[in-house]
Amino acid sequence: MLFYMKNPILKKYSSLIDNRNRCIWEEVNRNLNIEFDSSFEPNYGINTTKDLITIYIDEKNINSASFTHELLHAYLRNKDLNVARDLNLIIKNYDNEYLNIIFNKDLVDHIGNCLEHIIILPLFVNLGFKNHEFLTDHNQKKTSDQNIELIENNFSNNGLFSYEGIEHYIANYIAIKSCNNKFHNYEKYHKRLINLEKLLYRLLSNFWDDWKTYDINDPYDNYNEILDLFINDMQEWVKTKSFL
Repeated sequence: MLFYMKNPILKKYSSLIDNRNRCIWEEVNRNLNIEFDSSFEPNYGINTTKDLITIYIDEKNINSASFTHELLHAYLRNKDLNVARDLNLIIKNYDNEYLNIIFNKDLVDHIGNCLEHIIILPLFVNLGFKNHEFLTDHNQKKTSDQNIELIENNFSNNGLFSYEGIEHYIANYIAIKSCNNKFHNYEKYHKRLINLEKLLYRLLSNFWDDWKTYDINDPYDNYNEILDLFINDMQEWVKTKSFL
């Protein structure tokens, strides 16, 4: 078949492509330079560089749904959508020392990944996959009492704020908001985050609500405006804080 010609290594993974994801694969493969590699971890993944996209395959779990999840991230790259990249550029443009410490690479990658999930989950379901197949950890809660307690204990001390505490606050908020398992109840964690820092929680909530309005099918909709507004709000927030 044609899709073997550009990426012959895919022959060993032939069952990953079926009638549900073939159209996405053919579009992505036609326009991007893609390679495949065995994952060092028990999951699928994707890495994007300027000239190459690598999709990592869990060879102990040849699973079309997990592959399609990563393929849809590549589909966004084909449309020049890369949230972590664009968020990082916006942060650097602000040239704010505090923001650069808080929004380190791990946090920016985490935010980018979660925000992209909001875009690609409907595409995933429309292809014929099930919601519960979208994430391999679908049944696992995205935070815990221990995580929230750690944030509470390390967020601030005598009016001085911790960079790490803020980073983890943001990461946990984004993780629980992006969870697609509707049977998980995070209400008590939201309440604890609100009690810890109401304004930061409101900034994140506004950001999240704005992000949910983004329409990938609208050529006039630019998510960079949403990212920029969020970082501008964060800059104003950190200006009012002193740090450890």
